[in-house]
Amino acid sequence: MIEFGGDASGVRKVFRFVAYGYDKYVHGAYITAMELFNDRTQTFMLRGEELDDKKYIYKQGVASALHQGLTALASMAVETHMSVLAREIIQGAFELNGSGEVLFD
Repeated sequence: MIEFGGDASGVRKVFRFVAYGYDKYVHGAYITAMELFNDRTQTFMLRGEELDDKKYIYKQGVASALHQGLTALASMAVETHMSVLAREIIQGAFELNGSGEVLFD
């Protein structure tokens, strides 16, 4: 079994907060709808985000979520004694890390 060694309730709380934000963005809420308001043109971006810096931030968010998913899958593979699969997943996570797309604070 893999030991986490941290505050699981704190991690759960942060994860729920991030998931809540993504949910509101995907399903619509005032705060996320305003993310698509372009104050330069005073219009909404109806064909998606036009600002490159915002696109980069969103892309990093997706890559970070993918990294979390790979970590969970690798943990499950280790726990179920599927070492070959675990190594493949971990290798994929390392490649993702090396891409520079994952946002680490």
